[in-house]
Amino acid sequence: NANVAGRDFDLSDEDLKRLEDACITAQTLGNDVFEFTNSEGRKTVFLTEYARYLAQYLKGMVGKETGNGKADV
Repeated sequence: NANVAGRDFDLSDEDLKRLEDACITAQTLGNDVFEFTNSEGRKTVFLTEYARYLAQYLKGMVGKETGNGKADV
């Protein structure tokens, strides 16, 4: 699990891509806040700014520790 700003996230590569896409969509619509549902159906509400930071942060972490596509921090 990745812990960012005191919150735990366990995102697969697929979820990371979905998070990035959701960020772009939310910004295109002019939304500051959006709801993200990961592949396990868990919902999280994100600020686009925070989500963009999270996606960039996790992109650097994915597979680094375990090589299995999970972000283990």
